[in-house]
Amino acid sequence: MKFIKKEDGIYLKDDNKNIIAEINFEKKNKDTYNIYHTFVDDSLRGQGIASKLVEEAVKEIKKRGCKVEATCSYAKAWLEKHKWTKEKYDRYIKELFTKKDEKYAKFHEHIINTNYKIVGIRVPILQKEAKELSKDYEGFLEVAEDNTYEEVMLYGLVISNIKDYKEYVKYLKKYIKLIDSWALVDSFVPKSKVIKKNLEENWELVKKLTKSKKEFESRVGYIMILNNYIDNKYLDEVFEMMNNNTNTTYYNEMAIAWLLAEILTKDEYYKKAVKYLKSNCKLDKFTKNKAIQKARESYRISKEQKEELLKYKIIKD
Repeated sequence: MKFIKKEDGIYLKDDNKNIIAEINFEKKNKDTYNIYHTFVDDSLRGQGIASKLVEEAVKEIKKRGCKVEATCSYAKAWLEKHKWTKEKYDRYIKELFTKKDEKYAKFHEHIINTNYKIVGIRVPILQKEAKELSKDYEGFLEVAEDNTYEEVMLYGLVISNIKDYKEYVKYLKKYIKLIDSWALVDSFVPKSKVIKKNLEENWELVKKLTKSKKEFESRVGYIMILNNYIDNKYLDEVFEMMNNNTNTTYYNEMAIAWLLAEILTKDEYYKKAVKYLKSNCKLDKFTKNKAIQKARESYRISKEQKEELLKYKIIKD
């Protein structure tokens, strides 16, 4: 079933190209569209087509950067049913927390440094929930709270599913303020597929983030590089960023070490990374040695390369 999208609506046609389902909307003002008509042929009744039409219309309108209203009675009822409120959010979180694993929570408390309460919801569960919630990310994120570690992670994972780059950045800026753990960075950045489709625009954001004095804000930038920018086009600038780093907080320096180690373990960039270590590296002892250690622990580099890397460890300050 393939919907046909046009400026004023979304349609479904049969094999004879007759319209058998449609939803129509019009621009009310520069910020808002109004859904005024929904139609489904009798032959399609009971298949959820009307609901799917409204869902697609809402997605399309939000993709255009606008809000949604409805004078169509069906669309109006659909919007009301799917509207996120504090009460709906509270019910949702209560249901989500029935999936908690107390042993998992205790384990996480030992490896995650966070001020948030850890309930014990496994990450794959949160990822699955986030994918579904992202269908109405705007509604959910407007009411989402930060009472627990899982709620904050879910917030980030929902953002990672946003396909519109400007929307992604808008909510990312809000999310960064909530981050107090490496895991809240590393869980959402690799899932943010929108970055790959907006590399140049996001590169400007990366440069700003890596200059931050805040531990996890800067880490977001370096983990973005690790997942998206290990490429000859960016490497010289990446090495310069690392050399200019003045944020010596633990989890930021660990991110830099991880990034450099990852570059070293890629055959096509190994020589360039070694040249950096040998002649131009200005990293402090902890970060440089940690990068070399992590690279040497990898099965992706040879025994000879591991021996070579030992020569570049800092023995004395």
